[in-house]
Amino acid sequence: MDGLRKQGKPVRLASSIMVVDSNERVLLTKRGSAMRTFPNGWVLPGGSVDPTDTSWASAGLRELEEETGLSGFTESDVSLMFLWESSCDPPPGTPPATHMLLAFYILKLPPTFDPDAYLRTATFSPREVSHAAWVPVASIHACTRPPPPATDESIPAVSVTPTGSTAAVEILLSDIQPPYALKDYGLSAAHEKAIDVYKYSLHGGQK
Repeated sequence: MDGLRKQGKPVRLASSIMVVDSNERVLLTKRGSAMRTFPNGWVLPGGSVDPTDTSWASAGLRELEEETGLSGFTESDVSLMFLWESSCDPPPGTPPATHMLLAFYILKLPPTFDPDAYLRTATFSPREVSHAAWVPVASIHACTRPPPPATDESIPAVSVTPTGSTAAVEILLSDIQPPYALKDYGLSAAHEKAIDVYKYSLHGGQK
């Protein structure tokens, strides 16, 4: 895909896939501490659109496979949710910020898919992923609304070593809750918005 320009400056294109299982849990990955942007943040799988990608959707599916090992899905399996435009200040000593236009897609897994068995045997990209978990969408509160009463709990997850091996661990839901911008960990705003949009659809447009 060819890139876009805004006011003469390049706009980086990216794509993200929100994977939801039949129990209304979303697959989230935690970015490594050495990542240039959003280190230690929890995100939906995704990344930049490459020149060889034929579409935003194909880029998202490629990134999904590269980061989490989930494969075998086609563009007909995903649906566009919305586009998100942003620009963030990078860490000192790194390339200057550019505008980003990010496409969010949703992939609903069939009931025959075993998400827990997948998590135990998945091959994750150790460069990009340090942890992964299936997180109930109902447990993630919107960063634009007051959080629910404190009912912190742990959920199963896996940690990813630098060599790519995984180990079963427990993580606290409070470590995932948005907003990332206020504490340098947790769920980033754009990805939280995707989950909130999905929660909105589950309630027939009622929050």
